[in-house]
Amino acid sequence: MRPYQIAATESILQQVRVSTNYKKYGTVEGGGFVWHTTGSGKTLTSFKTARLASRRIYATSR
Repeated sequence: MRPYQIAATESILQQVRVSTNYKKYGTVEGGGFVWHTTGSGKTLTSFKTARLASRRIYATSR
């Protein structure tokens, strides 16, 4: 992944942590979006982020 994709992934995961910890999921404060230009790797960024987020949520639910 490129540096800006890593930064975007880290930012998204931080927002997931914050919205989960403060019970803000499903609200405007708990949301966000990925904004990149054409060909910048949005699909890879979203795939990797979803995979990391699902592993973290799964690990904490045990």
